[in-house]
Amino acid sequence: MATTRKRQFVTLLVGDIAVFVISLWVALLLRNLAIPSGEDFTALLSPFIFIFTAWLLVFFISGLYDSHTLLIKSKLPRRVFAAHLFNLAIATVFFYIVPYFGITPKVILVLYVVVSSVLISLWRFFVYPKLVKQNSVPLIVLAEGDDIDYLDQKIKSASNSPVHIVEILKPSFFENLESLELINKIKNLVTSHPHAVIAVDLINPVIQKHADTLYSLIFNNIQFVEIQNVYEDITDKVPLGLINEVWFLKHASIEPNVIYDFLKRAMDIAISLPLCIVPILFYPVVWIASKFGEHKGPVLIFQQRVGERDKLVNVPKFRSMTVDDAGAWVTKNDQRITKFGSFLRKSRLDEFPQLWAILKGETSLIGPRPELPKLVEFYKVEIPHYNVRHLIKPGLSGWAQIHHEKPPHSVEETKEKLAYDLYYIKHRSVWLDLKIALQTVKTLLSRVGV
Repeated sequence: MATTRKRQFVTLLVGDIAVFVISLWVALLLRNLAIPSGEDFTALLSPFIFIFTAWLLVFFISGLYDSHTLLIKSKLPRRVFAAHLFNLAIATVFFYIVPYFGITPKVILVLYVVVSSVLISLWRFFVYPKLVKQNSVPLIVLAEGDDIDYLDQKIKSASNSPVHIVEILKPSFFENLESLELINKIKNLVTSHPHAVIAVDLINPVIQKHADTLYSLIFNNIQFVEIQNVYEDITDKVPLGLINEVWFLKHASIEPNVIYDFLKRAMDIAISLPLCIVPILFYPVVWIASKFGEHKGPVLIFQQRVGERDKLVNVPKFRSMTVDDAGAWVTKNDQRITKFGSFLRKSRLDEFPQLWAILKGETSLIGPRPELPKLVEFYKVEIPHYNVRHLIKPGLSGWAQIHHEKPPHSVEETKEKLAYDLYYIKHRSVWLDLKIALQTVKTLLSRVGV
């Protein structure tokens, strides 16, 4: 195990260095629009060696070479992004404040940062995981409930899961155990399974009761992680049965993020503005279908939806039903949907007028789908913490949609959707927004046969 981990570390380190060097060569190629000569490349490489060294140190400090990084993979994109942002500052200070090398490669520096950001992401997220076979980390789970059973089945059915569960210790079983008994049981399990990680439900009251006992184990070189984080990484959603108000205070509290908010709004405008040509072009077609089709009626409908902070927003859509659904679930072969409306729904063309609401700033491209007020009132009674999804601006597409394409038709399906929405609220970032946007485009293209 130790040899394998060392090999993985060396592969990752050598790969990062190679990416840094290749990125510099590509940046020089783009700068001169010609294949760099060996002399030019070597002259530029010399000062950049100091940058590479500093950047590697930042990667070490950021934990990008830690063994647990692959276990909690949801933290990786944010760590890589933050480290690279800090590295940009280092490079700028190095070249513009330290005059020793006598160069200020403004264009090269910008090109290099862009190229290296792309290449390091490709290397870290796509090439390395396929190049190096990852050892499945053994987990000893201190938790229980339906979510744990689901997680166990999910891991067992996965062909390449980064973890495998070797034992599930249900808190209700050791509630009355003496501290020494619990310590010995865990130590015996760790002895039987070297390098095992303890995945614990810190919210469970029994676990909290034995917190002092578990605390003493960290001095025996035993590593602990929160089971909620493991669940999220394996399933891409939040375990609704393993969270409470404390969890929401920690993970769902909306802190101002000026950079992210600016980039998200910029992306909304940059993408929505040119796409507005789609509903404009299709308006005459939908108008003809509305006037002379099977069911005459208005071209556009404006539905009230629950937006950010429970504020009601008017969402425009091309009409696809004979009547307003009035908050009722849409069923398979729903008779209210017209034949032309079925085409609009399957192609998602009925959604495009919502781009106008995005430009107004009432909704966003990415976020939890806005729901009808009548259904929201129903869900708030039936599903605990449902209203948390309204802490942020709703979106045309979201994390729940790319995992759960069909609209929910029951309370249980809505709970599933909420689990994905809460995952997005906790992990929202530019990287995650781009991932959702690209997956949405892929889904749309597949529906039209591209």
